Amino acid sequence: MQDKLHMDPMQFGSTDQLIPKNLKAKVESVTGDAKITSLSQQDPKMDKEGHRKIGLLQAVSLNTLMMFGTGPFITIPFCIASSSPPGPQALIGYAIAAIACVCDSFIWAELGALFPMSGGSYVYAQNCLGNKWGRYVSFLFLWQLLVTGPMEVASGFIAIAQYMAYVTQNFTYEHHAFMAFAFCCTCTILLYRDMTDVGTTAVVLWLGMCAAIAFTLVAGFTHWNWEYFEVPEIKNTPVLIWSLGNAARFGIYDFTGYYDVNFIGKEVKDPERTIPLAGVSTCIIVCIVYFLTYLSVMAFLPWDPAEGGYVALVQGEGNAAAYIMSTFCEKMIGRNFAIFFTFVVIYCIYGSCFSLMLGFAQIPYAASKAGMFLEMFGHEHPTKGFADYSLLFMGLFSCIFCFLDLGVVIEGMMTTNIVAMFLANSLSLVYHRWQHPDFDRPYEMPLYPLPVIIQVAMFSFIFLTSDNWIISGGTPLLELGLAFLFLGSLLFLLRSKKYNEWPFDSKHVRFDNCIMLERSTTYCSIDTEESSKKETDSSPESDEIAKAKKKLKGVAGMELQESGSLSIEEKAQSDVNDP
Repeated sequence: MQDKLHMDPMQFGSTDQLIPKNLKAKVESVTGDAKITSLSQQDPKMDKEGHRKIGLLQAVSLNTLMMFGTGPFITIPFCIASSSPPGPQALIGYAIAAIACVCDSFIWAELGALFPMSGGSYVYAQNCLGNKWGRYVSFLFLWQLLVTGPMEVASGFIAIAQYMAYVTQNFTYEHHAFMAFAFCCTCTILLYRDMTDVGTTAVVLWLGMCAAIAFTLVAGFTHWNWEYFEVPEIKNTPVLIWSLGNAARFGIYDFTGYYDVNFIGKEVKDPERTIPLAGVSTCIIVCIVYFLTYLSVMAFLPWDPAEGGYVALVQGEGNAAAYIMSTFCEKMIGRNFAIFFTFVVIYCIYGSCFSLMLGFAQIPYAASKAGMFLEMFGHEHPTKGFADYSLLFMGLFSCIFCFLDLGVVIEGMMTTNIVAMFLANSLSLVYHRWQHPDFDRPYEMPLYPLPVIIQVAMFSFIFLTSDNWIISGGTPLLELGLAFLFLGSLLFLLRSKKYNEWPFDSKHVRFDNCIMLERSTTYCSIDTEESSKKETDSSPESDEIAKAKKKLKGVAGMELQESGSLSIEEKAQSDVNDP
């Protein structure tokens, strides 16, 4: 059955390179990748170069590394302030995000087990939707990454600047913007100069963030105050319901990362089992831990700005500073400990941004190497061999986004990401299930299609409730997100026209196998024989060729397998010349 869905290995070979070359061997050529043995023939514990593959524990660690750097320590005041009116009821939106992400993890799990290749969403779209619409959806995913990737990195640096405001006591927009810009520049320079310590940095980040979360949980739950969970008077219920989409977007920002291992699927040992277990378990665990972190902070600190609550931290627009954990520690122990904890949080966020920038730079680079994205991103450093143009692009645009408001950056990033990645994955899986209901799936989500329905419904609600100018008169995040995707569609069409690809190649058929090409030539020649009889030709030799073709019709396939290269025309001509 799987032979019916055979995909060209040339399209995905280079996507396996998602780490810098000085950490691993160079990206293999397209021709070389086409000759690699199938996944089932490879050593399950070692890759083709003898490197040990990633197991379940490492896969879970990889997923959580990207999730623990940025999260509740940034978003708590934004989330609680985003509902209308502000208050603990915003946790309903946060719970919606948690449910949506758990359902989404089942989708990533099934796709990752079904296609255990490196590349993630753009590989799934190509495999499930084919070389036409699949290539378009893949391009849009890569296109939106050029904005959402730098936005996510910039959000971390803006948060660092706001935490630094607690130390410097400078709460101006200029302080936040240029401080974030400076941190972003140092990160880009460090990555450009040396990437050899990325693994060590990630592990220390993970340990530090785990310790910070553990302290927060213990401190918060041992100082519980029920009065801080009192819900304010709700005067307009429809407005409250609509505003929960804003709170859910901050929740998605916190929870996402459970699918990171999907982007390096070929490096995973026993991927049909490891990828689903790592993704689903990571998502569930992190959702629980982050929800408890919200509760512990909210139980100890008042939220109401009228009482000096933390919602006031994000109501000063450019002059706000959401250093909620600094406030938490100062009230709990004292300012000196709060300053120490502030630097712990800053280090963890910086380490996460360091890893994120590196990871985001590799995805368009790998796709470009596979011929699936803009050529400029496939450029390599002349001596060190890493993706220099892609890295510089991510660094440059991250620096630009450092001058925006943190809330706008997070909401804008999620608005575009929801369509081009999460909903696109749902489309890919549903279409594949519909087209191939009997396909042998290594992992099947429970209760299909219920998780997909819940995911699509909740993510669509979150997308439609994005800030917009046309309906609500707010920040035009929805309009800008749709405009950016439309621009990507135009660029896809221009690129397809340039290279004579779909939808501009209606008569062009591409084959990935020489035997299939010969067989197709055989069948096409036989099928068109009747139409060719209607044509007249004055050449006696052409009549003899036609007779020879007719004689060969019944045995064409067998003789082609034996000869390996002769077409019907060549065989017929041979019979004429040598009776």
